[in-house]
Amino acid sequence: MQMFIPSAKLVPTRSICDSLRRSSCIESIPNDILMHIMDLTVSDPGLAHNPLSAVLRLSHVSKRFRLIAHDASELWTLIRPRFPMDHDQVLFWLDVLARFKARSIDIVIDVQSEQIGDTQLFETFMEAVIFNSDRWRKFEITSKAWEAIHIFLGQSQHLALLPRLEELILYHSDDPGRRTNREVEDMTRRFHNVLFGKDVVAPILTTVRVGATYFDYSRMRSIAKDLVELRFENHTYPRTSDKREMIIDLLRASPGLQVLTLTSVDAYFNKQLQPVELQHLKRLEFRGFPRNTYPYLLYRLRVPSLEVLYLGDCRFAADPRMPPDYAANRTMRMLVKLFESPANTGWYGVAGGIRELSLEYNHCRAEDVQSILELTLNVETFHMSSSDIFPVLADNQGILPNLQRWVVKSSIFCDSSPFSTILASRPGITLFIKGNLTQDGKRLYDALKDTHNITLCA
Repeated sequence: MQMFIPSAKLVPTRSICDSLRRSSCIESIPNDILMHIMDLTVSDPGLAHNPLSAVLRLSHVSKRFRLIAHDASELWTLIRPRFPMDHDQVLFWLDVLARFKARSIDIVIDVQSEQIGDTQLFETFMEAVIFNSDRWRKFEITSKAWEAIHIFLGQSQHLALLPRLEELILYHSDDPGRRTNREVEDMTRRFHNVLFGKDVVAPILTTVRVGATYFDYSRMRSIAKDLVELRFENHTYPRTSDKREMIIDLLRASPGLQVLTLTSVDAYFNKQLQPVELQHLKRLEFRGFPRNTYPYLLYRLRVPSLEVLYLGDCRFAADPRMPPDYAANRTMRMLVKLFESPANTGWYGVAGGIRELSLEYNHCRAEDVQSILELTLNVETFHMSSSDIFPVLADNQGILPNLQRWVVKSSIFCDSSPFSTILASRPGITLFIKGNLTQDGKRLYDALKDTHNITLCA
């Protein structure tokens, strides 16, 4: 019988002394290095956490951590309340705003519910935020509840100077204009909002994103100058005779614009417009107008540096008398004509510079898709949301010869035939599936994932 002899190697065990040594090691870290570690922990974009929660957890490690965290203004530059707000949270943010006066701050107000909670608490919080407007680097309200934006607009009408503001984002998730079109209720006053004070100045503002907030465009002239990014989304009611002129004025005031988004803006543009020179524009997103008006605005733009082009359906239902592919086909046909016409100095030759193309239409004609894809030879990333496009890619291997990333919506990821054919003929590309998979999509993914490059993305 063989005798079992225990190993002479001792198994390490934890002791109070070990814990004390580790604690003393942490305490020996200089304050500036500890502060840098905290800053990285809070600000690292790769970490999926709430920055406020991270700061609070750090401050609870020890008394020393708490003192360093509370005195470190770098950790308190993001003001992002949770909703519904309570009394203790408001007191906390008031203390943060009062504690550090020199630092620039980012205000991010994201209201995902239909109600903001106690209106008086939100008003108190907003008063303190507006009192510190000279420190804003970024100001954002994205809200399902109109009340949050309404309170902000009412309290901020005296502001005349925003010296540090770089980003302004005001987005109402639900467009009241569409609802009003179907109701008897008169909500006209909501469509003439005033943003800040008259002739407000924001000398370093570069980004403006507004959606369904219905500002008086004329009051934006002083603030929206020399922008790098401009987004207008979901402004569908009412159509006014001067809206198109105001939008054109804003474009002309920012000749260095690099990103432009126009989605569901109820403004009629015609051929009489003078050309709009946007020589530095790299990304254009155009998702149509709710009344299916002809996209004359595209006709007048001069965009020689364009690299990213997103086309898609208007968010809201178009004219029911029109076929579902009407807007898509008309826009694509117009662009093909502009790409091919030497007489048009704004778009001729631009197709070859486009590296990313999105045709996010629910319905479109394969012939029109093929016409535009035959011209955009250098596209490396292609987005699509309609199964009408499958035959174009499956039957024409010469189309999109430089394609590397193919992005499709999960709603059309269900039938094996087109995907197997297209992926087999293009072995170098990666297929990205956007959205949650259906049952058919899960089965298809399992069948293809071992032989093709496929990535799921939210």
